[in-house]
Amino acid sequence: RLGETLTKLKKKYPICFIIVSQLNREIDQPIRSEPGKAGNYIKDSDIFGADAMLQHADTVIALDRPAKRNLNPYGPMKYIIDNKDMIFLFLLKNRSGDTGLFHFMARYETMEMLESDEPRIKQTRE
Repeated sequence: RLGETLTKLKKKYPICFIIVSQLNREIDQPIRSEPGKAGNYIKDSDIFGADAMLQHADTVIALDRPAKRNLNPYGPMKYIIDNKDMIFLFLLKNRSGDTGLFHFMARYETMEMLESDEPRIKQTRE
């Protein structure tokens, strides 16, 4: 019901809502904790109350810090996490454009997130 109410208000007034939600426990499943796998990445169904959230939201963003979950390499691209402050931003839904993955470096002493180059990728021997 909250989503419906916010959608009605958004259509009636020129306002924007920022809703913060936690992830559900699916992200903590052992299979999702295997380094270098697609399951490392946050997906829209990992968001608590995802069905309603995705129906009403124009944009859905998720942040992940792989070092906190000891994921190295990270994801199917096998990004090498050589800095514990590396943050991955997942643009999971964007009603007016593309979705994607973006890389940032956290600076906690100044409470900043600075755009970062794509991390190095683990080379595999063939």
